[in-house]
Amino acid sequence: MMKKVDMSLEEFLSLSTSNPDTLNVIDFKASWCKPCKKLQPMMEDLVSNYPSVNFYQIDTDDEVTEEIVDHFNIKALPTIIYLKKGEIVGNVVGIDIQVIENTVNDNL
Repeated sequence: MMKKVDMSLEEFLSLSTSNPDTLNVIDFKASWCKPCKKLQPMMEDLVSNYPSVNFYQIDTDDEVTEEIVDHFNIKALPTIIYLKKGEIVGNVVGIDIQVIENTVNDNL
C-alpha cells in the first residue's frame, strides 16, 4: 500500500536522504482528479511488484502537504516524482503506467 504523506517538507526530504540508496516514488494526486483515480490501482500493483521502493501519495489539496507540492512545482495531475539521495532523478506527468514503471526500473 502507498504511504500517505502528512509531514513537513523537511521531514519528507529527510526520508530520502537518510536512506540514500532507496528509490522514493511520489504520486501527486487530488481526490477530484479522474486520471488520478484511474492510475491508483496501477500504482498499487507497482507497490506490490517493487518492495524495495518506497511509494508515497500526496494529496495536492491537503494544506499539510502544500509546502511539498510547492517545492516540487506540481502544475499538472497526476505527477510522479522519483527521488533518490534527496534529488529528483525523474518525473512523469500523466497515467502511462509503462513509462512510470520504466522510470522506476531506470532508477533502481
